Amino acid sequence: MLKRDAANETQGTSLLFHAGNVVVNAGIFFIIGAGFGHWTSATISLLTCIATGEIMIFTQPTGAVDTLRQYRNGDFAPSRSFSSNALDLAARYGLSAYDALYACLAHFLKTTLVTCDVRLIRALAGSAISLSDPVAALRLFEPPA
Repeated sequence: MLKRDAANETQGTSLLFHAGNVVVNAGIFFIIGAGFGHWTSATISLLTCIATGEIMIFTQPTGAVDTLRQYRNGDFAPSRSFSSNALDLAARYGLSAYDALYACLAHFLKTTLVTCDVRLIRALAGSAISLSDPVAALRLFEPPA
């Protein structure tokens, strides 16, 4: 599965995809220009669509390619910085390693850690980690007594 994903990522940034981007957008250019006589709109469309397509091709993820390379080199260790950040977080806020890994992962992914663990929410209240308590959020929708 990893080999297939890496091959797909490699293919997605190949010269074939760059050429396909230009050919498809050139076809649209001629349809708009020759078919409808809107050469100015066709030119604007051609330039913006080629630029957008190239940006999409150049910003394709390469995680599977990198992971396959690490696997083939025998590098199975987790990221040292990620592990050390989680351990630092555990020591600083008095968390279990398990909770610290989840909090560190949420911070790394730039997402909100959703938890009902009040102790974890209190411990990380002053940190840079975004937290959400779904139970507290539901209390906002309770009808007044």
